[in-house]
Amino acid sequence: MGLLGDAIAGKEIQVLAWCLMANHVHMLIAAPIEAVSVLMKTIESRYANHFNSRHERVGTLFQGRFTSIPIEGDEQLLSTVSYIHHNPAKAGYGLDVKWSSYRDYIGTGECLVTSTEFVLEVFGSVDEFVRFHALQQEDDQAGIPRSRIPESQALEVAKTVLGRLSPYDVKAQGKEQRNACIVALYNAGLSARQISRITSIGTGIIYRAIK
Repeated sequence: MGLLGDAIAGKEIQVLAWCLMANHVHMLIAAPIEAVSVLMKTIESRYANHFNSRHERVGTLFQGRFTSIPIEGDEQLLSTVSYIHHNPAKAGYGLDVKWSSYRDYIGTGECLVTSTEFVLEVFGSVDEFVRFHALQQEDDQAGIPRSRIPESQALEVAKTVLGRLSPYDVKAQGKEQRNACIVALYNAGLSARQISRITSIGTGIIYRAIK
C-alpha cells in the first residue's frame, strides 16, 4: 500500500476501501474520472517494474485492462464497501484481516492510505459499519436475497407498512403479531438486514419468521 500512497500523494484522490487478494486487488476510489486511469497506469507500471526486477523477469505482468464501475447513490456505496471487505471472508480468512481496509474502519488498522470519514458519515457510526457487515454476511450465509429497497428509503417504507405501530415497537409485540410485522416488512421489499437494523430484532428471529 506504500506504492498506492506515493501515487495519490498531493492529488485529488481518496481511497475509501480496498483489499489485497492473491491474484487481484479491489479498490473503491473517490477521484475525478480522468484521474482514475492515470492512477491505475502509474500503479501498474511501478509494481510491474518492481516485480520484474525482483524476480528477474521481463514482459507484461497484468492481464488486460482494469475494470471500473461508477458508484451511484449511498446504497451502492455501502454495498460496495461491504463487498470489498467480504472478499477475504469468502476466501476463508474472515473480515478482520491485515490486507483490507476493514481494520482501518474499526480502529485497529495501520494503513495511512484509507480515507474513512466519508463512508463512516454515510453509515452513521463505526458500530453501524460493523453491524452492516455482520448482517450482510448473515444474509449471504442464509441465502437471503439482497434488499429491493434503498437504505435511504427503508425506514419510511417500514413506517408506511406498519401504520400506527412504530418500527421500534415491533420487538415488544407478541410472537404472532411480531412475526406478522416481520413478514409484512419483508414482503414490502426490506431485507432481513434492514428489518433487523430498523426494529433491533435479531436476524435469527427474522429468518425463522420469513421462511
